[in-house]
Amino acid sequence: MNRIESYNPEVLKWARKRTGKIDTKEFRDLKPKILEWEEKISFPTYKQLERLSDIYNIPVAVFFFPEPPEVETKRPEFRSLNNLDLDDLPYQLNRVIDRAPIIQQNLKELLEDSNKGSIKFLDKVKGKSRGDLIEFLREKLKVNIDEQAKLKPDELLKRFREALFSLGIYVFKNPFHEKTVSGFCVYDDNYPVIFLNSSMSKTRQLFTLFHEIYHLLNKISSIDCVDYTVDKNNIERDCDQFAAEFLIPEDRLIEKINDESLDLKKIVELAKYFSVSLEAILIRLIKLNYLNWSAFNNYKEQMRADNYPDYNKGKSGGNPYYNLISYLGNNYVNLAYDAYRSGKIDELELCDYLGLKASQLDSFESHWRE
Repeated sequence: MNRIESYNPEVLKWARKRTGKIDTKEFRDLKPKILEWEEKISFPTYKQLERLSDIYNIPVAVFFFPEPPEVETKRPEFRSLNNLDLDDLPYQLNRVIDRAPIIQQNLKELLEDSNKGSIKFLDKVKGKSRGDLIEFLREKLKVNIDEQAKLKPDELLKRFREALFSLGIYVFKNPFHEKTVSGFCVYDDNYPVIFLNSSMSKTRQLFTLFHEIYHLLNKISSIDCVDYTVDKNNIERDCDQFAAEFLIPEDRLIEKINDESLDLKKIVELAKYFSVSLEAILIRLIKLNYLNWSAFNNYKEQMRADNYPDYNKGKSGGNPYYNLISYLGNNYVNLAYDAYRSGKIDELELCDYLGLKASQLDSFESHWRE
């Protein structure tokens, strides 16, 4: 097995320190060897350097630079953090957060600075009341409450993502490997983006989507915490209320309750009808004075005890190419391939836009075209 000796050990040290706290099993298992490679006590194979490249999220070629590159790290500035410290977030989640500005730059390049959809859309919502804003957004997304009730959560999420893309609001998904964060958004005049935690249920992702949209409508970048027991500030409560009112209109909710008793069976029925999580429907019922917080906590404990879906772990695994297509969304993948076919970008740039290695491109495309 060929060992690589021509890499720069100072760059390896720089890359490890630049990446920050890494708490993955893969890194823990590899760390003793990494420390040896940094001192050139032993040497890695090229395959091991590729693994290191994935962990540090930098190209393998950087390890052969004569000196560590001067990289200006631009991280999103979140106005609302729900008392979370970015430095304490898991390594995998921080990688997703660091990817957001890269995705925004990709969109800028792919759309050739021609996208003004988000600006026009945001201009039209200025000064609107929450009720008027919900009505306006419903019209733009072209999904009324009757259609919402007929669609499964995954179908509904896909419809909303595609419609938002046309409005200049770009929605992506990633597994965050973190149970307390359901999503985040990064505001930009032209390329605002939302990232949803794909490890969570589709109903939770739907609620988070509209929570983050309200942040963007207020020109705020934010991270959304799942736990309703967190002492949320006024901004976060307003976003929760917007999402609840959008997904669960008061008049339809009252109609569906129909003076029936609100036991857990009925609450589950309501949640399924509106394609929302059980917690979301409970919050809405509290706001409309059907329940109090004591009942909310009792229902939560009952849901945990009965292992209701909201408290199950998110699904993992599956085909990695289908997963990536789902994470990026068909519209974004189409943009990248259109640029490639037109000669605007080459194959390596296409791989960068899609987050693939060159050896994976053919397999990815065959799955995408199915």
